[in-house]
Amino acid sequence: MSSYEVADHLVDHPPLFMCRKHKSFLKLNRSFVEELIAWAPDLQPQNLTEVAATSLGGDDQAFRLSDYLVPPKLVIFNPRKIPGHGALPYLVVLVDRKFFGIPASYLRRRIFEGCEQCAAENDPTSDAQFPDYKPPVKKAPAAPPAVNKSGPIPATQKPAAQPTKPVPKPPAKPQQQQPTAIPTKSIPKRPAEPKFDVPPPPH
Repeated sequence: MSSYEVADHLVDHPPLFMCRKHKSFLKLNRSFVEELIAWAPDLQPQNLTEVAATSLGGDDQAFRLSDYLVPPKLVIFNPRKIPGHGALPYLVVLVDRKFFGIPASYLRRRIFEGCEQCAAENDPTSDAQFPDYKPPVKKAPAAPPAVNKSGPIPATQKPAAQPTKPVPKPPAKPQQQQPTAIPTKSIPKRPAEPKFDVPPPPH
């Protein structure tokens, strides 16, 4: 079922999609196909090489084909102006012999049909839960530490020493009076030795 008719339009878009819940094959509904046709006159056809060059930072080699092939022209369906890499086509659809590139943000439940169970549930919030692509916000690089150009970094100042309190001196002890020197008696001389050859004195 790669090719099918929607009203008076022939649609071809391999691969086909399935709904996640019921695993039923889906196809584009009539309102979306007619929306593509209505926008077609206002969209400038491009080849994928040009698309890659504008979305991948000027890299025009990513989608470059061999010279043997003629690159097909397609129109990027992006009326909501989704920026950056979100504008790259996720799906290429051939409608009435015209290629349309459809970004992933447009592939929502409201543009598909084919699952009777999904149609019975009629849950419009499923599209609201899928926001459009937004480029990631790049974090600013951390600022390098400041360099002191005036000279070496001064050493950390030490706290000033607090003055020490003077230690009180102990009271002086009263001087003791020296005892008065008392003269001592001289030691008597030893008497002379007696002489026996001299007659004793008369009594």
